[in-house]
Amino acid sequence: SGAREFFLLTLRTTEITYRSILWLAADKPKDPDRQPEFALSIPPLSRTILDHLINVIFVLEDIPTRIDWYFKADWREARLELDRLSAEYGADSDWTDHLQKFRKYSDDGIGLLGIKATEAANPRLIPPWPNPGATPNFRVSGNSPLPPSRAFLKYLNDWFYADLSQQAHLSGSGLGKRSGILLTEYRTDPKSEERLIRYKKSQFGQVFSLTLSLITELDLELNLGLRNRIQYLWTTAAPYIAVADEICRKRYAALLGLSPSIQLARAPR
Repeated sequence: SGAREFFLLTLRTTEITYRSILWLAADKPKDPDRQPEFALSIPPLSRTILDHLINVIFVLEDIPTRIDWYFKADWREARLELDRLSAEYGADSDWTDHLQKFRKYSDDGIGLLGIKATEAANPRLIPPWPNPGATPNFRVSGNSPLPPSRAFLKYLNDWFYADLSQQAHLSGSGLGKRSGILLTEYRTDPKSEERLIRYKKSQFGQVFSLTLSLITELDLELNLGLRNRIQYLWTTAAPYIAVADEICRKRYAALLGLSPSIQLARAPR
């Protein structure tokens, strides 16, 4: 229960995020309101697609159990938010209507999701949904090798999530990666436009690869009838997008039955 909605909304959110990035990164049609620097806004959006991909892989391991946990964890966060709002604004008449509707929504979830009485009284008894960094080693013994899907989750966390999180949160390294080009000395440098183009190509290649990965995971598990089109996209993209080639070799070439003869040489970064 809820799995259909989870996968549907995940795909639709991914699509609208992908299309937003397409507009930010587009060269054509020309639009005087689209500044080249808009490409610097891609990493936080790209991270949401990566979040979706990691969630999908984690849920697909055990759909009934994980979906149940996913929505109960959502109820937990909503209930805790309701408690915070009630404590802060419960005596404010302007908030009365909103808080009453929010409480009804929360109370309806108790029966719908099978929330226990003890959990309703103390929502923190429900485990929170794991963040991406916690998924690779979830219930895996420290001495055990990671199964293939978890090894891929670790790869995504190590090589994509860390970098995109830095750029989204604007930590020291993230600020430099994402915004350094906005410094006056870089903007007046004759090569600044070339650097921005390279940055945009790199970011969009990553977005394309992560989006195709999400669709591939769903097709492999749910048989959506997209296999031939997915194979075509991976083998077409690999010669031109280095990260697509790397991801395909690391996970999808074997799962999709791509023979070495159609895996083209890695493009230079």
